[in-house]
Amino acid sequence: MRFMTGIIMTGMLTIALLTHCQQPLESEDNSPGDNEKNSSNQQPVALFSVPFTVTVGDCVVADGTGSLDPDGDELTYEWALVTTPSNSNAVLQNPDSSETYFIADAAGEFTVHLMVSDGTADSTAQATVTAVEDQARILEEIATDTVLENIVTDPRLPDYRAPSTVDVTAALTIEPGVRIAFGEKATMLVRTEGSIIAEGTQDSMIVLTGEESVPGYWGGLELFGSHAQENRLDYVIIEYGGGVNPDRRDGDQRANLMLNDFYEPVEIAVLHTTLRHSAVNGLYVGGDRKGVDLAFDGNTMTANAVPAHIAVNSLGEVIGGPMFYGETLKPGELLQEDNDFTGNSTDIITVYGNVVDGSQRFEDPGVPLKVVDPFAVRGTSERRTILRIWPGTELRFATGTGIQVREYGCIDLQGEASDKILLTGTRQQPGHWRGVEILESDTINYLEHVVIEYGGGGDPDQRSELHRANLMFNDFYNLVRAEIQDVTLRYSAHNGFYIGGDREGVRLPEFTEIITTANAYPGLVNINQIGELDQNISIYANTNQVIRVYGNRVDRSQTWPAVGVPFRFRESVTVNGLEEHSVSLKIQAGASFQFAEDTRLIIGDYGIFTVEGTISRPVTFTGVEQVPGYWGGIEFFGSGSALNTLEHVNVVYGGGMDIDERPGTAANLMLNDFYEPVRISIVNSMFGYSANYGIYVGGDREGLTVECSGLNFLDNTGGPTGGPETLECQ
Repeated sequence: MRFMTGIIMTGMLTIALLTHCQQPLESEDNSPGDNEKNSSNQQPVALFSVPFTVTVGDCVVADGTGSLDPDGDELTYEWALVTTPSNSNAVLQNPDSSETYFIADAAGEFTVHLMVSDGTADSTAQATVTAVEDQARILEEIATDTVLENIVTDPRLPDYRAPSTVDVTAALTIEPGVRIAFGEKATMLVRTEGSIIAEGTQDSMIVLTGEESVPGYWGGLELFGSHAQENRLDYVIIEYGGGVNPDRRDGDQRANLMLNDFYEPVEIAVLHTTLRHSAVNGLYVGGDRKGVDLAFDGNTMTANAVPAHIAVNSLGEVIGGPMFYGETLKPGELLQEDNDFTGNSTDIITVYGNVVDGSQRFEDPGVPLKVVDPFAVRGTSERRTILRIWPGTELRFATGTGIQVREYGCIDLQGEASDKILLTGTRQQPGHWRGVEILESDTINYLEHVVIEYGGGGDPDQRSELHRANLMFNDFYNLVRAEIQDVTLRYSAHNGFYIGGDREGVRLPEFTEIITTANAYPGLVNINQIGELDQNISIYANTNQVIRVYGNRVDRSQTWPAVGVPFRFRESVTVNGLEEHSVSLKIQAGASFQFAEDTRLIIGDYGIFTVEGTISRPVTFTGVEQVPGYWGGIEFFGSGSALNTLEHVNVVYGGGMDIDERPGTAANLMLNDFYEPVRISIVNSMFGYSANYGIYVGGDREGLTVECSGLNFLDNTGGPTGGPETLECQ
């Protein structure tokens, strides 16, 4: 039995007929109170909905719940069938309820009458329902080329009925205005050998619907490996699908329209098509197996549970388009008509799959993207893969997921200052997802006007949880290059950023206007990558306001910036090069460095150390804890460069380690000429709180040249200086 009810929007008639209210009778005692009550009563309004036209045998529902009383009085309902066809035995059920129904058991007109009353005044409404004989043809397997014509004049009635699944293994053409009603759990399945051309018009759309207007009533339209170039849907409505289908590998793939590439690729153009009232997705697009080639423009997905479930490798086909290496297309230069993904129970596009191996772009679809699998962007030596994400796009990552950029892949995330790209978690919890990791990508990656938050979660590929961050540059396998500008990193369970560099190298020609806040730590950086940071970085309100540093050897020349928080070293550091290539380390004014217990900073014989603070912005070297002797201090180990300079420098809480275990040589600053001569200029600097000397002065071996002035010594246990030579300063 098919139910025709007033909740169906197409072809519905809502009646509101007002009658003159009867004059209220006076009560026997003619009391003033009763007269006042009757004179102020307002007439109710009778409203109900029924379909204009039904098929003989349909159950017709008349819904009067829209009737109203301006005074808020409770209404009573009285329904009647005023006229029926001569051969009809139709009877109204529940005639005194707000909703009634009857079986249209004969062809002809049924006049439905409703009277509502508030106990004082009445209102009536009336409408005619026309029942016609079912002219629809039964649709079964399509194994030969077939054209479905519009055979029923009334567009509200089906031209064809499909009580069970329709297998399409030949060319199927559907003409404008055709309406197909599918039985429960039925599906239209276009297989590899088949094709479908359904081209309606704006005024005469093709409709694929269920026998009943219930989300999930039927399975939907599925292209199962059909890659005919002529496949096309234009001005089509597919509704009330997304039902149970035993062929589905995953319930999340149920939809009104399903493009399934599990065994063969799928190719189709979908234009001006409406996907609505699905129990699950409006649209499902594969692409994680054989591939989907899709043109998708001007479509609407609304009133579904969710609008779409799409493989990440096909996402650009739906919300953007393919990208080509060197393409310069910018936001606003769209060749597509917009698609509408709003008005669903949950306005979010679900994205699944583990790899993007073809260049594409993601444009803002107007709803968030929910990423449920970790995915990698990778290419080949013959074809690089670029993933470009445009302004305003929001990606929400499920727990344990993230983006990884692999060999021959790169990402180009360029938002706008007023319309940033947001990468976040499906839950606002630090560490909920992994974050973005650029790994073995030697093509320049771009991130500009981007917010990354709630990352820093677990990843089995990470060597240590120490490396977890919202944004990770990992050179474990290959050189990594990126330009980063105006990126906010926040709410990470570990680091805002991680910059490797102990393997193949990380190159960040631009790393500026970075905000790192509300993380456990603002960042973790390899010692050879500190120079990649920019002074124009904002670090505030992190649980630990220090940038952690790992690695023990500076082997390339660089400048360490002042970033507003200390750099913290967990192991001893050596600055040294080779005989043919010295390494120069410069420190900018205002920089601050903390060293772990029993560590020190050593300037080797092929190292150059230039620290140029100012009176208002001195450079500080200290221990993690403010305890005399907590760390070893700074040792010049045979560095004879004339560029060695300490100016406006504070070295404190050192003196905890002797030189080569020679007792009594510990100091905040150790000048050791045991193997090579040492040369240094020390100006306007302070050495304090050492467990031994402020400065240990060698000079009894290869020679020592010290130019010094304006030195200050404060509370050093062994005194200001010590050693075989005397420090003579101006």
